[in-house]
Amino acid sequence: MKKTSHINLQGKGSSLLKRLVLASSIIFLLGLYLWFWIENNRDLLPNPNSNTGKDLAGQYIYIAYDSFLVILFAVLIILIRQVILANLKATSHSSPENPPGLRILAFTKNNPITTIIFAAYTIILLHEATWFHGEIMGWMKELFEGNLLNNFSIRYEFVNETLRRTDYRLFPLAHQDLHILSWFTPYVKVFMLASAAELITICILSARFIEKIAQRKNIPSILLISSLLLLFNASVGNAFFELHFAERMVTFLFSVYCLTFLHYQRERDQASFFLTILMAILGIFFKDISFILFITPPAIVIALRMLSLWEDDESSSTAQQTPETLKAKWNQFYNRNKLELWLCYLFLSFATVYIFLSLIPSAYLASESYADKSTISTFNPDIRFWILILISSIRYVLILLKRIKGNLLDAINAASILYAIALYLLISLEGYSYLYLPFVFASVLNILWAWSAVSEKLRGRIKHRNIIGGLGISGSFLIIGLEHIDINTSFYGHASRVHELHNSWEDSYKKIDELTRSYFEIGREVNLIYSDDSWFSDSRHLNRLRYHKLIEWNPGPNSFKVKDGVGAESNILYMPKQGDLFINIDRTGEPKMYPVLPLHSLHVLYSFEHRKSDRTNGQIFEIRSIQQKQ
Repeated sequence: MKKTSHINLQGKGSSLLKRLVLASSIIFLLGLYLWFWIENNRDLLPNPNSNTGKDLAGQYIYIAYDSFLVILFAVLIILIRQVILANLKATSHSSPENPPGLRILAFTKNNPITTIIFAAYTIILLHEATWFHGEIMGWMKELFEGNLLNNFSIRYEFVNETLRRTDYRLFPLAHQDLHILSWFTPYVKVFMLASAAELITICILSARFIEKIAQRKNIPSILLISSLLLLFNASVGNAFFELHFAERMVTFLFSVYCLTFLHYQRERDQASFFLTILMAILGIFFKDISFILFITPPAIVIALRMLSLWEDDESSSTAQQTPETLKAKWNQFYNRNKLELWLCYLFLSFATVYIFLSLIPSAYLASESYADKSTISTFNPDIRFWILILISSIRYVLILLKRIKGNLLDAINAASILYAIALYLLISLEGYSYLYLPFVFASVLNILWAWSAVSEKLRGRIKHRNIIGGLGISGSFLIIGLEHIDINTSFYGHASRVHELHNSWEDSYKKIDELTRSYFEIGREVNLIYSDDSWFSDSRHLNRLRYHKLIEWNPGPNSFKVKDGVGAESNILYMPKQGDLFINIDRTGEPKMYPVLPLHSLHVLYSFEHRKSDRTNGQIFEIRSIQQKQ
């Protein structure tokens, strides 16, 4: 295949990168100085707990985040325009492709079993789709206001969740994919359909990446193996059976990033150059530590190239020239590592943004860091962790011994290991957690790479391709089976618990609705009491129920306040009485689960039966006096 010409950024791009690095470094140092000054001159600033201090912090956060978004959108528009222009230029010199519909039909014909699995999995995800996800209920509450006519309005719950953080965290783009989707549809099943499309794309890109890096097409059953290993993993099930985990989008962006990065290294095309940078920019701002996944690979590539341990992806004339001047040496270095240098520059950009958007306001407000609230870190990896460690260790030893050359898979492995280390240090490393999802993707790449090597060896011994593919599929089932030895941490265990959790919330809510309707029909007063620890509240679904009073219980002082209905305007605390209903839709395992009611008791009217877990949520109680307790 004839390679396209290099991107025309040799001199101009080099000077632009140097100017950006210089400007960002100056801003970075100014930010550090400002943070240091705030830490040592608090007496000169308003007390952060005073109204003036809160106003000052609020204004700073608004200006800082809004400025960041304006710059980010401008950069994204420029990159998207460059990708479109590059694609238009490339397609004008190539033969026309089949329409998307024909390509889908061809895919289905060539991969019937995989297509059936994708369809069945998507149906299951759609069946599990519900608004009753903890955070989703809060983020989307504005969606139901205004008779569903305020489509393109900003959901401020999304904004406050990610764009107003003051706890030393930075993930401004997290969940904004859901935010944008909410502008176009109010249906949660459409949200889940988009999530299913992301997961299917990850499966396909994983197989394509290995085919490209192994320079082999039609590796036996590689797409089916990729799909089995990804779809039936506990971490994947944990993340994709619910909608509020940003790791879904991080892994999706990372999969696209890996393939476009590899495509650029092999083809040096302009579209891949800009698309890789675009994916990296989006990825580093989707989760706190996701920058590790997008910045480490280019740094490893540059290091291995400098040690002459990288696969020969340059023309011999460029790689073997020995420049005489320092400028010529830099130009040669830049031309060889153009994309990698731009990607590494993003770390400086991320660090600068972190200082101004998170470090400075968090330090001024003396906020507690998120890590301080976390429990003690646990180390509980799955079998895929050790598979990746084994394969990457063998490959790096062979690279250092100069038996093989390094490639992008080795860079991805290094990034994934660093990501796992950071995850363990900051939170915990658990192989079934949704946080583990990017590492699962990397481990599948390694398993697929190993299968490509094994299947190549088997071709000389086994003539039938289907038999070779069957062996690979059997190996996939073996890994999945080993992961299901402990059913509690398996895919099935997590999927069944999520299914039961959704059912407990939905069934309890429906039961409350039926009960309050029946009480209204007979003219009985209905007063509903709920805990302020609940995800449900007067603005989150409970306001759609029938009641005379909706009362919030504060477990701390054991106090009650009318939030909606008769008496909501009064500041007088409410005293529960006989006949009131206490509802617990979602809370479980907390120290103060039920209100303390002198001379009264809680009589169970309904309790959801949990079979897959020891949760106790899904309850309806009637308050009765002790004298009348039956």
